[in-house]
Amino acid sequence: MVLRRSMTVFIPYEANFYMIGYIAMFYGSFCYHAFRTPDKFSELVIAALLLQGLGTLAYLVAPAIGPFIYEAGLNPMVTAGQHSMLDFYNQSIAEGPIWLARNGGKAFTVGLAAMPSLHSAAAFLFLSFAWKHGRILVPLYAFITFFIFVTAVATRWHYLIDVPIGVLIAWVSLKGAERLSRTPSMETATLSRLLAEQPA
Repeated sequence: MVLRRSMTVFIPYEANFYMIGYIAMFYGSFCYHAFRTPDKFSELVIAALLLQGLGTLAYLVAPAIGPFIYEAGLNPMVTAGQHSMLDFYNQSIAEGPIWLARNGGKAFTVGLAAMPSLHSAAAFLFLSFAWKHGRILVPLYAFITFFIFVTAVATRWHYLIDVPIGVLIAWVSLKGAERLSRTPSMETATLSRLLAEQPA
């Protein structure tokens, strides 16, 4: 929380940089790699899809509501939104599936889930991909990723453990995408190179 307070000088709470930074990384990554590294674009898409799929499964394995139910975070605007989401969650539990079927569409984006932090996971994924395929993005992405890591906990959206678990899921997604993106021609070229290096 101390780290986030120290950033308010240049990123005030009302700036909503947590979401704006995340969205900027999302669109920035897809646009940059589509035009500058098109041969790697499909790998990025696969990694992002794997991340969302694995993250959703993790929500099912370890369901949790964020620590804001015990302690308010630093940003009053975020706290108000969290309690509004919690009210919807509690009402859906109390009223059951029929009420949820009628009203769920109004709050489609306000599902509560803490484990893992998918904002942190996605930020790490885009930063790691940029490190390998778009170094010009790294300084900005490193700052945004650090900010998201700190803010995820400081605003009490997430417990501290949610961030490294998100990073782990991002790493698995990147490795999975790298493996799935290997084409037969790439494997043939690798085999040919290895054979060529063998002594006669």
